[in-house]
Amino acid sequence: MVKSVRAALEDTDPTLVLAARTLGATPLRAFFTIQLPLAYRGVVAALMLAFARSTGDFGLTLMVAGDIPNQTQTASLAIYDAIQGHRESDALVMIFVLTGLVLTFLYVVGKLTAREPNR
Repeated sequence: MVKSVRAALEDTDPTLVLAARTLGATPLRAFFTIQLPLAYRGVVAALMLAFARSTGDFGLTLMVAGDIPNQTQTASLAIYDAIQGHRESDALVMIFVLTGLVLTFLYVVGKLTAREPNR
């Protein structure tokens, strides 16, 4: 996520930030009013990809935090527990919901990061 956000921020036109600075904006104000709004598509895309990636963390969570329902249980651990408890229909519903969410996020990320053709 950090690399994607950094690339989005570096892709903004530095002359716009410099123009804001010459007009009296502080570096922090220039960042929040000029650079961040121009890079919002890349930042939102990075956040969505980070969320989509985090839905698949299974082994690490199980080994480090355990599988405590309502405390450390992630979606993938809930699916695992449902399958172990012979509740395949519950697991299938969770799988479809997660798959739908991730596909939606990936579609939105694709739209946000797509470059507009030169006219």
